[in-house]
Amino acid sequence: IGVVSAAMSTGGSLCIRVLGGREHALVIALWLQITSALLCGAALLLGVPDTYTLPGLRDHAYLAAVGLLSFLGQLMLTRSLQLLLANVALSIGFTGVAYSYIWGVFVFGDAVSLYGVSGTVLVVMGVTLVTACQPRAGDSSKQDVEGDVVPHGSPRSDSSQRNS
Repeated sequence: IGVVSAAMSTGGSLCIRVLGGREHALVIALWLQITSALLCGAALLLGVPDTYTLPGLRDHAYLAAVGLLSFLGQLMLTRSLQLLLANVALSIGFTGVAYSYIWGVFVFGDAVSLYGVSGTVLVVMGVTLVTACQPRAGDSSKQDVEGDVVPHGSPRSDSSQRNS
């Protein structure tokens, strides 16, 4: 399941990268949220999961917070995929593993384990190596998905400028 999840996440990121030159980050993030809500609603209508509990008022507040924060996170990820090289933007997202582990230990009281600490250190080291080995602004240019050369660190032009 983990490998399938990683492959699907990579496919989604590639789609965002391709659409990023043509669509505004807000449009992409909204479509993702709407599509996710529709798919989850369809699953509920089909009886998956077979048992569930209706949320209370406090649960609704938590769900609203999850929805808002996931939308803001997706918006920032989409924008980073538009502005940065894909390997840099996506590798930074892997730091979420480290943040999750740290939150689990300090906020939820999860036990500290050798595997957890080792994995967190390896993820942070990997992200550091990937981002540190990238060309600096002014050193090189990159090509966007449509073949236009864009100076490293410069925002792409939007679709209205591209079509004129």
